[in-house]
Amino acid sequence: MDDKKQKRVYIAWFPFSAPSDSMAYHVGAKAYHIHYFKKRRMLLAPFKYILASFKTLGVLYNERPDIIFVMNPPVFTVLIGWFYCRVNKSRYVVDTHSGIFTSTRWRFFLPLYRFLAKRALMNMLHNKPQADEVEGWGAPSMVLEPGPIQTTTDRNYPFRFGFNVVIISTYDEDEPIFEVIEAAKQLTEINFYITGNLQRAPQNLSKHTPDNVLLTDFLTRKDFLALLKGCDIAVCLTTADNTHQWGALEALEFARPIITSDWPVLRDYFSNGTIHIDNTGKSLAAAIEQMRDDYSFYLKGIENLRKEQRTHWDARFLKLIEILEKG
Repeated sequence: MDDKKQKRVYIAWFPFSAPSDSMAYHVGAKAYHIHYFKKRRMLLAPFKYILASFKTLGVLYNERPDIIFVMNPPVFTVLIGWFYCRVNKSRYVVDTHSGIFTSTRWRFFLPLYRFLAKRALMNMLHNKPQADEVEGWGAPSMVLEPGPIQTTTDRNYPFRFGFNVVIISTYDEDEPIFEVIEAAKQLTEINFYITGNLQRAPQNLSKHTPDNVLLTDFLTRKDFLALLKGCDIAVCLTTADNTHQWGALEALEFARPIITSDWPVLRDYFSNGTIHIDNTGKSLAAAIEQMRDDYSFYLKGIENLRKEQRTHWDARFLKLIEILEKG
């Protein structure tokens, strides 16, 4: 297929997803966010997925795309993409995130994803171990992160005076939030900003936070980007192995020095301008002090890493475009 004539859409069953928007932008796809019910309740899950399925089919039959990008999980989005492509002359690409492998509820559906992965035009994974696993199924796979984000914002975040550290959080189960609070209690002269919708935060979190910790609650996209743009350090932690940190990728685009978890995937990707820790409050506090005291070293390192990873991503992205054009 001619790249200029292909019609592409990207389907994500989330109210908002910066990674999917980024990928949609780079591949020239029209992004659709399909989501029902604001609160996450297991009892509502079957109903929201049924509604999302019908809505997705409506979008696809209206758009008539040549290539469908689907975000996974939930794997049911991929199932609907496969169904549409079976009936119509289209192909689908799966943008697979780590949760399908690391989350207890989604690992149950790995056999379904395995079936669907083999029939996809391509499966994009965010780290090599998971790409190797999919390739081992006999399915086409490649390592490709969502891509450089659009960092335009006309806002400036109202930081407190002093050294400002942003903890990029969504209050998922793999994020060691209370260890962050422990570190903040050790570094009372440093300002900590913890992002994320407080409706998803642990109960009574605010009662445990010292005065130097600010819970930002949900931020608009422009305000979040302003927060990253103006901070001194970005912290993005996970207790789950083989999890690529989108928040750290966003911080990298702003060339903000990063503190992240000490996992092989993260050590391999964030190899400069970064300190990797064991997710304890003690190690986080020590890393922040080390980075603050030698800030110019880490700032130069993260700037070099940004250039290096951009070059690598461009090369891998060109391979994806070649695959799409052949269709």
